Amino acid sequence: MLNRLTVSALLKTVILATALCVVVGFSLNAWDSRDRLQVASRISLVADASGSLFKAMHNLRTDRSTTNRLLNADAPMDAGIEKYLRAIRDTEMPAMAGALALLPAIDFAQQKTLVGELDRVFKQLGTLQKEFWDAMAKPKAQRRPALAREYMETVNATLDILEKLSTSLGAAVNHQDATIDQLLAIKQMAWLLRNTAGEASLAVSVGLSTGKVSPESKLAYTKYVGGTEAAWTALELIAAGMQLPPALEKAIATTKTAYFEPQYLQLRDRLLNAVMAGEKTEIAANQWTPLAGGRLSAAVNVAEGALDAAKEHAKGQYASARNSLGLQLAMLLGAIALTAAAMLLVSRRVIRPLHTMRDAMLKVAAGDLSVDTGHTGRSDEIGALAGALDTFKQQAMDKARIEEAERERNAGAAARQQAIANYVGEFETMVRQTLDRLGDASGQMRTTSNSLAAVSRQTNERVQVAEKASGDASMSVDSVAAASEELSASINDIS
Repeated sequence: MLNRLTVSALLKTVILATALCVVVGFSLNAWDSRDRLQVASRISLVADASGSLFKAMHNLRTDRSTTNRLLNADAPMDAGIEKYLRAIRDTEMPAMAGALALLPAIDFAQQKTLVGELDRVFKQLGTLQKEFWDAMAKPKAQRRPALAREYMETVNATLDILEKLSTSLGAAVNHQDATIDQLLAIKQMAWLLRNTAGEASLAVSVGLSTGKVSPESKLAYTKYVGGTEAAWTALELIAAGMQLPPALEKAIATTKTAYFEPQYLQLRDRLLNAVMAGEKTEIAANQWTPLAGGRLSAAVNVAEGALDAAKEHAKGQYASARNSLGLQLAMLLGAIALTAAAMLLVSRRVIRPLHTMRDAMLKVAAGDLSVDTGHTGRSDEIGALAGALDTFKQQAMDKARIEEAERERNAGAAARQQAIANYVGEFETMVRQTLDRLGDASGQMRTTSNSLAAVSRQTNERVQVAEKASGDASMSVDSVAAASEELSASINDIS
């Protein structure tokens, strides 16, 4: 299977596999940073919304008792109480409006139902408050009798919805950040402290207003006082060991003084005991409510301090997650860019040169020795391969030159052989011709020899004749001379 893979496919596969691992790692980190960013953003929204809800709940509890008492009182509302009540409503209504603006952007249990109910009671409460201010300008007999009851019911319904919203918001970010969990727990304990202390203060306020305290109210008062102490103990246990912001530490210290100052606790007990004994109280209900409300606001400061700390922590987490997300995305893009660059670099520096050398080898193998790889200047393996190819090409060129020289030598030898053959042929022809001439000459010599023999016989015969005619000397000399001339002529003919 692996033998079928080309070098280019193998290199690209290795690069892509490595890049994929890196990209997946960065993607997971980026996704984790994105989740942290969303969590931090949600926590920040929850902290803002919880702060608005808490502020509205605190002021609504004070608003409820004060409004009920004023609507049922025959005396007109004095300027101090009016200012105090307007300040409460100017805080609670914008706080609920702010919560209504934030809640649709937060995902939590029963979001649509609770937000819709809050919007409904918010509008109803605004209508009742407007009627309240109109009614307080009239005597008690001219006020609508059911206004106080409807206002109490609407405030109670609003408080119930706000409690559910606050609980759902806390659950929406629960166990997502340990610090946030502790800070929200401090907020919850502060609200429990405010509730129990507020109920104890309300028991005193009702007693001052009505002039009597039932045994049940006394028992409830004792229970709320114990609940206040338990809530405070739980708050201190949660805050123990935490690195709290200075503002929250100060708010906790101030709350402890406000709630558990001996003079305040003694005054609260004296007022309730005086009402139970039917004695004249030191202060009236209209004086007790602002005094107790100021003390109760200390718990609000603790809750708001915890929520502010949660928002600051969430902002820090948001900034950290945003920076981490930006870094992870940058690294992810960098990994992708490096992968693309590596693929391009491998393609240009390895795969393309290998293809070039492959084509060059094929051309060299086909006899084209003019090819140039162009990579001999590199000092890496590609350069070594290019150098080896050049060496092979040079050896092929040397071999071609040797073969050409050998061919030339062979051609020269063949030419020489042909020349020798031609010379031999010519020599043979010449020898044959010579031999033919010699044969002809030999025939002629035989003919001449025969002629000489005939001449010799004639000569002998003439000698014999001469000898016979020795008597005639001059004739003999002449005959000998004539015979000698004939012999010389014959010899010349033979030559």
